[in-house]
Amino acid sequence: MPFDRAVAFKVSIDTIHKGTFHKSDEEFKPSYIDVDGKKISRVNIVGTVVKKQGAEAVIDDGTGDVSLIAFRNELDRIEEGDVVRVIGKIRERDGERNIYVEALKKVDKAYLKLRKLEIERNTQKEEDKDILLEIEEMDVGT
Repeated sequence: MPFDRAVAFKVSIDTIHKGTFHKSDEEFKPSYIDVDGKKISRVNIVGTVVKKQGAEAVIDDGTGDVSLIAFRNELDRIEEGDVVRVIGKIRERDGERNIYVEALKKVDKAYLKLRKLEIERNTQKEEDKDILLEIEEMDVGT
């Protein structure tokens, strides 16, 4: 059976906390957050490491912070103050959202601004689509 990897959505950390969490009871079906009808189980986030301890770290992107949990030695390569790009799965443990790290890479600090601009552009595109749909519905009704 082929394995379909879910898209790792580029989101801000506050989006991870705002979405409604749905835990999957099925073995091969991922848990996800629901954000405006979009099911997000994997994320691609950028943030500054503000705390690191053992197999856990916390990153902040200016909209909020989130804990990273690693099962391999990914966190050995980073230090507090580093800017990192993380791809991982959204989980909830003890009522707190966190990211189980699949991939982690140190990046230039400019990535924080770039990601913010990407998210703003994508948000604007979604808003533009909504406006176009409203216009199309008005045209149909006339």
